[in-house]
Amino acid sequence: MSTSNNHLNRTNIFKPIVITTLIIVGVLALYIPYITDKNSAKTIIEHSLNAVKQIKLTRAYYVDSVVKDIKKYAPNITFSYDHKGVNGVIPLPTTVIHDLSGIFSDKTGIRYNLYSEFPFKNRADRNLTQFQREAIRFTKQSPDGVYTKRDIIDGKPVIRVAVTDFMTSEACVKCHNNHPDRTWEKNKWKVGDKRGVLEVITPIEDEIAANNMLKYSILALIITMIILLLGYFSSMFIRREKELFHTIDETSDALEKEIEVSSSNESLLQEYKNAIDVSAIVSKASLDGKITYANDEFCKISEYTLDELIGNNHRILCHPDQPKQEFKRLWETITAKKIYKGTLKNISKSGKVYYVDATIAPILDKEGNILEYLAIRYNVTDHIQAINYAYTDNLTGIANRNKFEEVIDYELRQTKRYNFPMCLAIVDIDHFKAFNDNFGHLIGDEVLVALAQSLKKNIRETDLFARWGGEEFVILLKNTDVERSLRVLEKFRVIIENIQHDKAGRITASFGVTEYQKGDTLDMMLQRADEALYQAKDAGRNCIRSVL
Repeated sequence: MSTSNNHLNRTNIFKPIVITTLIIVGVLALYIPYITDKNSAKTIIEHSLNAVKQIKLTRAYYVDSVVKDIKKYAPNITFSYDHKGVNGVIPLPTTVIHDLSGIFSDKTGIRYNLYSEFPFKNRADRNLTQFQREAIRFTKQSPDGVYTKRDIIDGKPVIRVAVTDFMTSEACVKCHNNHPDRTWEKNKWKVGDKRGVLEVITPIEDEIAANNMLKYSILALIITMIILLLGYFSSMFIRREKELFHTIDETSDALEKEIEVSSSNESLLQEYKNAIDVSAIVSKASLDGKITYANDEFCKISEYTLDELIGNNHRILCHPDQPKQEFKRLWETITAKKIYKGTLKNISKSGKVYYVDATIAPILDKEGNILEYLAIRYNVTDHIQAINYAYTDNLTGIANRNKFEEVIDYELRQTKRYNFPMCLAIVDIDHFKAFNDNFGHLIGDEVLVALAQSLKKNIRETDLFARWGGEEFVILLKNTDVERSLRVLEKFRVIIENIQHDKAGRITASFGVTEYQKGDTLDMMLQRADEALYQAKDAGRNCIRSVL
């Protein structure tokens, strides 16, 4: 029947199934590569740290046993970095490390480097690379003295792990402070000083290939299972829908014939009404929006009695968060004698939130004048909440990374098309690791929630505030150039600065912001905002920096 086809076209069964399937596949497609890469990187870093530890233990043994015994029993033997092929000369402890690093690099394929801002004269002309300068700077600032980075060397991916090399013994201090080939002032060093950096460079090309193979295998298996389940449930739903719609169509056809025979047959009209009443939320309203009829399903979901509803305006069900523009569209549609369709956010008598798919039609008399409005609604709360869950950060209650990426993808297209200004800011809580280390992760979570809720209350309605990951948040400032964004972000900085946590105390954050430039992608804007964030941290934190 044509009626059945119309029903099938309007059915909403496939929509939640397809959306749920896409969400699951999307989450897995993001999570599986993330977790495999993370675990691989963690393992490689642990191996690198162990390798550095072994090198340091070898040097310690050389100093404590070999050097000590030679000085005691063979004082005529000297130590020098220039030892190869020289009788009576053996390598310095530092030279041993350099030599071992070269041997390990040649034999294992894993490269080892040892460098410092204070080299001996034989290495004084060596220029440090950008990474080596970064590693020295970072390990000086880092409490654990470890700096890691994924990099590309000779066209191949690697993981670089740089570890601080400390002055560990008085013998090392004495040698470095008095060595004739030193390039630093005498008596510069003491035990515990950071002397330089030991770096391990591990190729990860094979590891990435193995991870990709594992990732694709798992995804293929999961997608196959989902497709099979989707096919099974879809066929079952289709069969049951066809049976249901067939029954409905037969009933509707019978009712239509009876109505044509006698429009005054109230019993048939009542049966038709009953069929709708048991399957939908039904109400009628006067021209000014006051409720004149509500069925049992309406009373049940709204938690109002019929007496409480009759004569009241439908506004008592309107949730404060429901956009006013949607109600404006609703009234403009039905007062124009057209049928309104849309999803509305309502609130029950007890404050419970629920969502309905509403169809509201004006009832006309013979002259075409509006007599009243008939509304038929279906409860779609579970479906809406499932979508909201997918786009909400569980801890802070604000938008998550998935929501942010979806919105900014659309906004980038709008910006490119209409040339609107737009800024992207990264917010990073200062010294957040210290909150976790000193007070525990629960207090760290409370700090994240406190910051998120404080900014959420003050964020502009046109902007989007989301948690990016860890202690980092992102803000999308639409129709805003960088000068105006700096004023907005300064307001946020002061708000955060005034947060006082019971245990963690004062909270501050650093901001990095950039403005959209022609041809920008999300990654390009994120890279500049991240660069600005590092500038803010280098400037002492609790401040804002911009990079265009």
